[in-house]
Amino acid sequence: MQKSTPIKLKGKGKKTLNRLNAVKEEIGLIKKQLTNIHKIFQEIIEGTGKFKKIDGMQLMTPEGKKGKKISMIQDIPERIEFKFVNLNFYIDFTITPPSSDDPKDLKGLIIYGTNRTLCFTECIFHQKNECKTCERISRCDGLDDKPLLQFTVNRNGLIKSWNEIDDDEWWIKENEDILDLHLRALDFIWGKALEWTNENLLP
Repeated sequence: MQKSTPIKLKGKGKKTLNRLNAVKEEIGLIKKQLTNIHKIFQEIIEGTGKFKKIDGMQLMTPEGKKGKKISMIQDIPERIEFKFVNLNFYIDFTITPPSSDDPKDLKGLIIYGTNRTLCFTECIFHQKNECKTCERISRCDGLDDKPLLQFTVNRNGLIKSWNEIDDDEWWIKENEDILDLHLRALDFIWGKALEWTNENLLP
């Protein structure tokens, strides 16, 4: 049987293939940075590694169990859920498309948010174990999310605020930088989280 000769691309086809390969490489590098910062965030919240436990901060994901996977991008770190000042918070991770034709313009995203229950505290269905009949439930965990703040991450581990927390920059390789970012993010959003949590209660 005669062996077929591979097709050799040229012109625009070759340029397109090179660009797609560059995109693949860039996404791989950003994934590694997001995985690194995911680990640091967990250590900060748990008070392990180099970090002292922060009073009132508690990781919500049970030990030994995986967190929720929110992003549809393969191998992106799962959501980190935690409590602080008696409110629910989460940190999500994803990748945003480039704003230009340059694949190096791809950015990772770190998204801070809060959530609130879609159920009433004392639901009339609880005793009958029929929560699925309640029209307020739109997802399996009974929570409604509210993204409040985001940061960009590049291939080198440089983090920038999305024009909301001054113009500071942080490096993933510097643990002190990530602790600073985490505390400033919470200081920036906790009031917004409290206001949104109470939205359905207030006139």
